[in-house]
Amino acid sequence: MDALHWIKKEGPWMTFVSNRVNEIRRLSEAYEWKFVPGTQNPADLPSRGCSVKTLLKKQWYEEPPWLRDSRDKWPDFELSPDKNIIYAEKKKTVVSSLNKKNDEFYNNISSYKKIIRITGWMYRFYENSKGFNQKSGELSEEEIKRAELKILKKIQEDSFHNEKTQRLKPLATFTDADGILRVKTKLTMREEDDNFKVPIVLPSDHHVVKSLILYKHQELGYPGVQSLMVALRENYWILKSRRTIKKIIRTCIICQRFSVKQPEIPEGTLPEDRIKNASIFEVIGVDVAGPLIIKESKKVWILIITCAVYRAVHLELLMSLSTDNFILALRRFIARRGRPSIIYSDNGTNFIGMDNSLKTINLRRSETSFTPITWKFIPPAAPWWGGFWERLIGILKRILRKVLGRTSLNYQEMETVLCDCESQLNSRPLTYVSDDPDDLYPLTSDLFLKDIRNSVTADLDKIRSADKKELNKRLVYRKRLMSDLRIRFRNEYLSQLHQR
Repeated sequence: MDALHWIKKEGPWMTFVSNRVNEIRRLSEAYEWKFVPGTQNPADLPSRGCSVKTLLKKQWYEEPPWLRDSRDKWPDFELSPDKNIIYAEKKKTVVSSLNKKNDEFYNNISSYKKIIRITGWMYRFYENSKGFNQKSGELSEEEIKRAELKILKKIQEDSFHNEKTQRLKPLATFTDADGILRVKTKLTMREEDDNFKVPIVLPSDHHVVKSLILYKHQELGYPGVQSLMVALRENYWILKSRRTIKKIIRTCIICQRFSVKQPEIPEGTLPEDRIKNASIFEVIGVDVAGPLIIKESKKVWILIITCAVYRAVHLELLMSLSTDNFILALRRFIARRGRPSIIYSDNGTNFIGMDNSLKTINLRRSETSFTPITWKFIPPAAPWWGGFWERLIGILKRILRKVLGRTSLNYQEMETVLCDCESQLNSRPLTYVSDDPDDLYPLTSDLFLKDIRNSVTADLDKIRSADKKELNKRLVYRKRLMSDLRIRFRNEYLSQLHQR
């Protein structure tokens, strides 16, 4: 009903309603528009939103029955629009008169340059209307300078009612020939610009002064507080300038955009698989780096297997990224390092294929049964979940860039280089390296590579008594060493992870 009233009635409507009413009247006639209640309007249900069952039940796609009759038999519904809504869109004309002395035009303008130019055009209009020196075209530099002095004089009149103002007592001020309040300095005998020798006194809390500071800040390329103070001091003496300039710079959108700190999300806690007491390579992370180009223009990839707890590294060289090659590399790893219980990786198709292949193996065919390897995939497109191997891949790449340079190697030579890289990575210190020669050797991944998971002396009772006792002593001694090493790992390495 409200929309029909706007369409049928002439009136100066607000911009939003006026644009749409004009378009409707351009494409149709006002008398062609009729009203239909919402209960009979077929487009009412889908436009307001409802369930599918309601749409099917109401049969919204069928027109009201009276629509099939001739136009003269259509019902004429009574219109009762909401007058508050109708007249809220009526275009309003405001006539106001300001008679306040301090309510100047510049208090509603944020740009200092615009304030000066408006003042200059006002004086241009005044002089032309009086017949003094008729001028046209752009404002001259002299007119802009005169307009600025007029504005600054008005600011001083608003802020300093007389020269004995409390804020001006620490300064040696005087009034020049134009009625501008200035500060006497020690540079009056120097041949210099008058504004530099006797700068204009300005308050710190006036709107135009704040606009001036912001204008100079933008004009000089967004300098800091000190540089902006020096630039302003050449012409103006602003009271409490340092504090005022700091306050204005904080409101600068450009400075805020480039000085704001990036939001930081606090790091989460490490999962149990990263910090638990586990054997070396019991929990591993797997990833692929490359490709590298070897001789004969062949591509090879590096399979990096990282211990999640002790940060040890095992490297394998792959001729291709097929699942069979991955399985062979994993078999070589198990033969040298032992069988892992948990493997982490990203969602690469090769790793998914390896996981599917491992699931098809029947581990209980023989008398000796094994617990299946658990393969865990990190979330897609979230490489930071695999940070403990991504970090080592970065270190490995830096070593290869520095060692290889532009050298081209064959497959066997590349394998040899990777063995050297593996040794370097595993010998890196995990904890602080002390300068004191009496301190303990720093913890490295190499110290944990000799770990024994399961005792292979199950038939110890069959050995003669003397040898049995000696072997027991060595076994106890070795277990004590490993226990001490684990205690050092806990106290010296894991304790550093308290800091985020």
